[in-house]
This record gives sequence, structure tokens and C-alpha cells, in this order.
Amino acid sequence: MESHKENAQKYDTPEIIQHEHDELLYSDNFNSTNDIYISSDDDTDYNEDFVDTSHDSSSPLYENSNISVKTAASRIMSVAIEFNLSKNVIERVFKIIKTLLPIPNHLPTTHSSILKLIGTKSISSSKFYCNSCLKLCVFSISVRTQLFLADLPAKALFWKTINYNGYNACAHCLSEGIYKNRQLLYPYSKNSYRQRTHTEFLATAQAIDYRICSGKKGGSIDGIKGKSPLLKIFEYPKQVIIDYMHLCCLGHMSSLIERWLPMLDNLALDDINSKLYSQRFSHNMHVKFNYSLNLYSDWKAKHFRTFILFIGLPYVITRLPSLVASHFSLYSMFIKLLHCPTSMDEIILADKIIHYYCQTAPQIYGETIELFSLHAHLHLPQQVLTHGALCFTSAFCFESVIRHIKKKAHGTRELATQIADWIHVGTITNPSPVQLPIPMGINDIDINDSSFDTYRHNFVSALHEFIQDDNGIILYLRFKNTFVTYHSILYDLRFNCSSYIVSYKDADCSIQYGGIVIFFKYKENYYGYVQKYASTEKNINDYVSVPIELKEKLNEIFPIRRKTQSYAIVPVNSIHHKCIQVEHQDHMFLSEIRLDYEHD
Repeated sequence: MESHKENAQKYDTPEIIQHEHDELLYSDNFNSTNDIYISSDDDTDYNEDFVDTSHDSSSPLYENSNISVKTAASRIMSVAIEFNLSKNVIERVFKIIKTLLPIPNHLPTTHSSILKLIGTKSISSSKFYCNSCLKLCVFSISVRTQLFLADLPAKALFWKTINYNGYNACAHCLSEGIYKNRQLLYPYSKNSYRQRTHTEFLATAQAIDYRICSGKKGGSIDGIKGKSPLLKIFEYPKQVIIDYMHLCCLGHMSSLIERWLPMLDNLALDDINSKLYSQRFSHNMHVKFNYSLNLYSDWKAKHFRTFILFIGLPYVITRLPSLVASHFSLYSMFIKLLHCPTSMDEIILADKIIHYYCQTAPQIYGETIELFSLHAHLHLPQQVLTHGALCFTSAFCFESVIRHIKKKAHGTRELATQIADWIHVGTITNPSPVQLPIPMGINDIDINDSSFDTYRHNFVSALHEFIQDDNGIILYLRFKNTFVTYHSILYDLRFNCSSYIVSYKDADCSIQYGGIVIFFKYKENYYGYVQKYASTEKNINDYVSVPIELKEKLNEIFPIRRKTQSYAIVPVNSIHHKCIQVEHQDHMFLSEIRLDYEHD
């Protein structure tokens, strides 16, 4: 296999540079009518213990009350913030509660008196004085920026550059588009790998502004339309990143499916759609395909992400023309490697894959595929080296936060101040630090439970080979690690989720696959009783054709396995990842969920 540097010289591609810097735990709820699993991992039900009363010296709420007025106000405010009540509604709630309490009582009923009691005030009216001189002081706050993230139209607006359909749309290099057949294309063969620099960008932006101030028409130079104020706090283009949610999931993947549909007959579409509707996922993925492949325009970004990372390739591998399926395997592998890379080698390999993918794309789909959205993929490996995996720098997490933050604002006035005020009050009323959960088994089960009948005999035999004394063994249906919850086959029988399929390391540190039947605890240690999945005579390279140096990694990312009647006892600390399986004929395609907690 050629080194990346040799490959870069051979195809005149840039060498990427590495910069030196920089459940509730005990129960789950479910709908017994339709067996839809509802995870309690994200349960935010109010808990009185969240309010710290250890330093409360305020007066009792009323005579002979065992709760102080500050504690009462803090608890009411905590619930009000959880339900995003407005200031006026909160005051009405306090007034109603006050009328229900014994008279007299000290419960405040105005917003300002409530905030004063719990030890804060509105940020919009706060002034800070020096304790020694009692003079109003100016504080200098230093903010360190990491990155700027937005979709392409917003990025062009904030940075005063041309839009993504312009001639110099790339924020990272000086490649210039070519207008052809009413489309602006960025042919791979015409790429310029000369990188933009902050100094050059700033100088060009200043030249544009000077031209405008002189009364001349501004226009643009190298895609730059003026000087953005953001240049004072961000380094361009190093800190201006590409959002894979918009570029890859909503953008390029959507374009690929549009091009595939004419290649798929009704039988193939029916087969793919049937698999989409019945596909089972991990309980915390919150993904359900309610729309068919031909209605992909109704999919959300999380559906495209799931399709690219886990299920898309197994679905289309025997339905699309071999050349098209093979080409898509490169894209799926590229995104999988950068989404959550496990080593520097994977990032370097991903860089090689995307150059080969872009170079061969017009041979598969024609030159109309060479839009700026395809060209932008070339800069993702360097971005991952600089800022980290795509899963940590995408708009998925930010848009999830926005969904919660926007509830903090009521009405249309001073929205930012309202959001800041309510977040500040929330930190005062719930000051307890977040504590990491302790790994533990959940939902204990008796060994004689009828649901365990199928596996009991083999389990007891394996247990006697593993330990001499089986007294004190406790069985569990689930196991909660610090951040990840694993299910057992017995637990998921009644649900439409599948959180029991895992990869794990065996004694020789090789990666194996299986389904966890049950968890058990022995002498403070936890283990899983696993139904083993075995290798088959086939591998994914029997279905697609990729360069020889990529075959091993493709087999690693999408292993093919079959169920066996062999079982093993595996320590829970040997479990690697949860997996998603796609059944195909007499075997199944597996794909590891490398990151279990990316936002949806």
C-alpha cells in the first residue's frame, strides 16, 4: 500500500497536516399497548435532592414549618424552569400556592423578590462593584474560540463571502468553479490545492472594503465580498469548519439517493423499504423509518446519518448495479472512519478514500455530480485532525441544544437576555454538580423465571465451568456502564429495539460478535452470557469491488456473521461497542456503533 505522501504526489493531491495544538438507573418505562421502548436514560423528572439546603439560614415558610422559605421558593422555581414557565405565570403560581399555605406565611410572590430570596438577580439589571472601593468597575473577559459552525448559506452571510454556488465558494482552498450546462462544477482534475490563509483573506477583505469606501463597486475577489467582524476572533479558514450534518447527510447522501432511484426496479424498492420499516436499532438512537426510500425528501438528518453509517450499504449492496454499490461503499467507509476515528491511520486512510471517491465519481454518475458539495468533502480529513471527530463538531448536538434553549425565551423582546436569565436562575436553584453513574446491573431476575427457560440449562453448565460456587450469583436484564446502557435478549423480547448485539474482545484481544442473553454479578464483578456469532465463508468484498488496500478495513467495518448455538461468558469490561445488524439470506451484516451518545 502506497504511503499517503506517495499517493499525494502521484495524484497531485495535498498531504494532510497534523497540527500540534490544539436512566434513571433502576427502571424503564414502556407502552404496553404497542411495545414501544421509552428509555429512561434521559429522564429529567424533578428530584428534591437536587436542591442543596445545607447552607440555608432563611426563616421558616410559616410558623412551625419544617421547610424554610428559601428552600420552598427554590423547589418551586426548579419545577417552573423545568416546564419553561414565563415570569408572569411563575408569579401567578407563587400567588396561588401562597393562598393555600397557612396564614401568615413568607412565600414571595413577585419575580424580583423570588430571585432576591434565592440569592440572585436578573442579569440584565446586575451591576458589579469592587468590594474595597465601592466603585463601578469594568471587567475584561477573555474568550477563547474553537470553531465557527453553520450551514453554507449562513456561513457566506456571516463571513461576507459568495454563496456555495459561486466560482470561489471553497473556504479552504482557491479551487475555482467552472460554469457548464447551467451548473457550476468543481471538477476534481481542476482542483487547486493552494490553501487560503488568514492573512491573505484579511488583506483581500480590506481591499474590498476600501474599494467600496472609495465609491466604487465592491464585487468580490477570490470569493470574498468584504471584511467580516468575525475575523477579529476566529482564524480563517482553520476555525471555519464544515458541518457534516448539512454537507453529507442532508446534502450529498440525498443527492445519491435521487440518482439511485431510476436504477431500482419496483421489486428492489419494495425489498429495501420493507427492511427500512422493520429495522431494529439501539434503544437510545430514536430513529424510526416511517418514510420509504423514494420519499427520502421527508427524512430527517438522523435518518440519512443512520443510512450512511450503518444500514445503507447492506441494503443496496445486491440491489444497485455492482459498480454503483462499490462506489457507495467507499463513501460509507469514509464517513464511518471520520465520524469517530480510532487512530491516526484511519484519518489518513479516509483522506485517500475521499480523493479516490471524488476522482471516480464522474465515471459513475456523470460530471453533474461534481458540485461544490462534493469538492468540500476533500477538506474533512484535515478538519478532523484539527478539531476532532465529525460526531463532536456537527450541528446535530447544537440543534439539539437550540431546541431546549429556545424554550427559555417568552414573547419577542430581549430574547438573548431572557435565555441568559433563566439559565442563570436554573444554575442557582439546581447547584448540585453532575455525578457520573456507577456501573451496575439493572432489573434483577430470578434464575427460575419462565423467560429464561430456553437458556437456563446451557447457562448453568457454562457457569459451573466458570466458577465453583454459584451461590450469590445475581442475574440482571440490563447493565448500565458510565455512559452506555446494554440490554439483554430477554429484555428486548418485548420491545422493538435491539440493544443486546455487541462486539467484544476475547482472550487473544481479537474482536468477536454476539448477542447478550443475560448479565450476572459474581463477587462484585459483572459478566455477560453471550450467544456467539461466527464468521462465514462470505465477506463484504464478495459483493463489492474496491482497491485491494481498502478490503481489510471494509471487512472490519461491515463484518458478515451468522448466529450459532455456542455461548461464552464475557466480562463486561471486554465489551467493545453495541452493533446494528441487517439480516441478509442466511447471514447478517453488522456495524459497530462507535459513539453511542451523539445527539439526534
